Amino acid sequence: LLTGLILWHMLQNPNQEFTRPWGADFLNVWAAPRVAAKDVGALFSIPDYMAHLDAWFNEPLATRAWSYPLLALFFYAPFSLLPYMPAFALWSLTGAAVFVLVSWRVLFRRTPRWQSLLTLITPFALVNLLAGQNGFFSAALSLAAIGFLPKKPW
Repeated sequence: LLTGLILWHMLQNPNQEFTRPWGADFLNVWAAPRVAAKDVGALFSIPDYMAHLDAWFNEPLATRAWSYPLLALFFYAPFSLLPYMPAFALWSLTGAAVFVLVSWRVLFRRTPRWQSLLTLITPFALVNLLAGQNGFFSAALSLAAIGFLPKKPW
């Protein structure tokens, strides 16, 4: 029910910052390697960074800042090679797949595999899929660590 209410609200208000552009949180993942390729210093200047983003999207966007370590650029760079929407879809679907796989291995091992797909209808999953957050990857890493606890508690 909560997932449906969140989705309904987002679709009724398509111009709010959360949904513009789709995958607004993914925007840094996609744009930062592109910006760094032209001017790595722009990552550390919000006005310069925003000038690149506004130019790519042909409209002024809500202020964003690069807040990740530079090492993250190596992991994000493959996504920046694609156009925005295909890259966003790949990011979201890859994150969902990794999360479902790890959750099945750690939480749902004794149940049918399809039941781990039910995790994709939670509000957590909806926000990650539509906003492009890295929560699927973070949750998968956390669950994987929990899965190793019985084997290596140190």
